[in-house]
Amino acid sequence: MKPSEETVLDGEQNQPGTCFSCERFIGPAEVCPYCDADAPSAGSRRALRFGALLLALAGLVWLHATARYREPPVVAMDRLGPAMNFARVRIAGEVQRDAYVSPREGEPDYLSFVVSDGAGQVRVQAWREVAAALAAENRLPRRGDRVDVEGRLRLSAQGEPRLALDSAHHVRFAEEPSP
Repeated sequence: MKPSEETVLDGEQNQPGTCFSCERFIGPAEVCPYCDADAPSAGSRRALRFGALLLALAGLVWLHATARYREPPVVAMDRLGPAMNFARVRIAGEVQRDAYVSPREGEPDYLSFVVSDGAGQVRVQAWREVAAALAAENRLPRRGDRVDVEGRLRLSAQGEPRLALDSAHHVRFAEEPSP
């Protein structure tokens, strides 16, 4: 049997992956290794690969933009659980006690206060730069203040939720605190 007869089955000619000139199987090659003829379908595969790469990159840019600039929704404190450990959450409620500030070398090193929404309570914590920024801006929460706080949720070994602040701007008051 001749090579040309092997590639022609039931009247079909030029199967995908075969050379149009010598009709031998060349797979995804752009040039036939037997007769050096150009394979016309290689360009369409290259365009498809390039289009898929562009679509993937555009999807990653869109995903990054939506994740970066999207504000998390307010979560009720009774809904916080182990499945949300290390998640970025936003809570709103009333401060139960004045903020506790622990100084170190004259600068606030640690800040802590408790927020309650009636269904549960969460301890909010800030360290070093964030605690110092809140103290410098005179934005320390006091008992009775209504706040909206955003940060990373962490559950203690006993299952108590704690919210770690990443920035001083993530503490929003319903009314700005008085000096």
